[in-house]
Amino acid sequence: MAGDVKETLISCIRYTEFALQMGESTNVAGLTVILEDLLLRRPLPLNTSESVIFNFLDEFFSSNEIQWENCADICTDGA
Repeated sequence: MAGDVKETLISCIRYTEFALQMGESTNVAGLTVILEDLLLRRPLPLNTSESVIFNFLDEFFSSNEIQWENCADICTDGA
């Protein structure tokens, strides 16, 4: 089922505009779980910096032929 959700998400954002919303809840573990389970399928370091997250996303975008030009906005909570 997770694979179907991933493929559906990828096919939806591959050719259309999308926005990324990232926030820190009580810890980085929530974001880590979402990125690991839904998108990246590999673990993130415990002390994950913004550059590490960007590099993981950039690699994911590249490997799934998702264009950064389609990313209309990125919103964070400033954490």
